[in-house]
Amino acid sequence: MKAAYYAVIEHIDFEVGKLLNYLEKTNQRENTLILFHSDHGELLGDHGLYGKGSFFYEPSVRVPFIVSMPSIFPQNKQIDDLVELVDIVPTLYEILGEEIPKRVQGKSLLPLINGEKNINTGMEFIRNTIMPILNYLVIRGFTQPCGVKMIIKS
Repeated sequence: MKAAYYAVIEHIDFEVGKLLNYLEKTNQRENTLILFHSDHGELLGDHGLYGKGSFFYEPSVRVPFIVSMPSIFPQNKQIDDLVELVDIVPTLYEILGEEIPKRVQGKSLLPLINGEKNINTGMEFIRNTIMPILNYLVIRGFTQPCGVKMIIKS
C-alpha cells in the first residue's frame, strides 16, 4: 500500500514538474499563481489504520498547502501556522487587489505569508460529523498556541 501511495506522489511530482518547466520556458512562471493543496491526509498503517477518516492523528489532518508566485511570495518559506482551505478565496481577492466581499468566508493569508502573526490562533483544526441515521456525533479538535491539542465529542 505504501509503495502505491509513493508511486502516486512520484507521478504527481513528475507532472507538476512538467508544468513548472513549461511555465519557465515560456517566461510565465514569475506571474503565475500556483496553489497545491489537499482536503485530507492519509493513514498508511499509522496506528494500525488505513485511508482517510474521522481520526485525529497527524498524518490524517496535516495536509499539504503550497502557494507559489515568485513575483509576490517569498520562495522557500515554510509557515507552520494553522490555516484553512476556506482562506484561499479571500487570499485570491487580495492578490488581485479586489475588495473581499462580506459573504466570503475565511481570511486572507497574505498577512501571514508576509510575516504577521497567525490569523487563526486557537481555531478548530479538524471537525468531523458522523451521522448514522441522524443520531449524529460531532467531533472537534482544537490546537492551542502552546501546541496542546484538545478533542471534544458532542
